[in-house]
Parts: sequence; structure tokens; C-alpha cells
Amino acid sequence: MNDAYAVAELMRWAAENTAHLTWQQIGEQSIEFDVAAPYSVLLTAVSGTWHLETVSGRGIRTSSLGGIETPFGDVLETLRDRLYSTATDEFDDADRAGSQALAQVLRTSSDEHRDRVWCARAATLLAGHAIKDGYGLQARLRLEEAAALYAAAGDVESESRMLQTLASLPELLQA
Repeated sequence: MNDAYAVAELMRWAAENTAHLTWQQIGEQSIEFDVAAPYSVLLTAVSGTWHLETVSGRGIRTSSLGGIETPFGDVLETLRDRLYSTATDEFDDADRAGSQALAQVLRTSSDEHRDRVWCARAATLLAGHAIKDGYGLQARLRLEEAAALYAAAGDVESESRMLQTLASLPELLQA
């Protein structure tokens, strides 16, 4: 399989097997995710390997996600893990906009039925940003969403943490 064919096949596979992804194919070898400028997320097939390039608050990060023969579900799992890691790494930075943008991409690239834990992790990150920004209603909604998604995924411990955070939300917003 060549790089351009791998990108086209991933686009076809994603249309049938994932959430409605906010991405588009650009050129023969790249897929661009919908992210607010100046941030970006680009998945590219080059020399038989999937590469992820993110532009966030700390600049450009590039990583390999495996060969183009890797099952697409595994490629997306690795992509989501990298997005989550980068968004988490930048959560406490002075400029958190890049972290917020990547958390939003993580949320929109995950399906609530197949990828509940990723949706919950994204909702948790977005709740944290809302708390830091003093948006109580948005924080509450995101925490409730995360708790429900963790519960649906059977992750009782994470659900409990979200409910505890929800209970302490007034104090967190005052801090």
C-alpha cells in the first residue's frame, strides 16, 4: 500500500467506523483536523509511516504513529493518546489555548459509544479549563458529561473522581 492510498483508505474507514470526525484530506498524503488557528493537527503518511504533527502552545511536535499497514483503529488510538498527552502536558501553562484546542479535537474525534473513555478524558480536560477560566456552568456540564461517560465505560473509579470534583466545584471556582 502506498502513502496516498493509505490516506484514502483511512478516510473511507473512518466514515464507517468512527465518530463524525472534523477533519479533511488535504493533498494526497495528509489529513488535517479542524482546529482554531494558530493551532493545528495534521496526520500524514510519509515513506510508509503515519506521522502526527501538532502545533500547540509549546510549538510544533512531531511523532510517529506506526506504519501505514497498522490497523486504522490502532492509529486513531495512538493519535488520541498523543493529543491527550500534549493537552495534559500544557494544561498548567500560562497560555492554555493550545491545550484547549487539542482537548476539543480529542473530543470531536471520539465517538460517545465506541470511545467513551477518550470522550470522558476530553470532557475532563475541558472542565478543568472551564474551572480555571471561572466558567462554572460549562465546568459543571463537562464534569457531568465526563462522569456519565466514565460510568457508561464501566470506569467506576474515574466516575467517582468526577462526582467528587463536581461536589467541590464551588470551592474550585473560588480558588
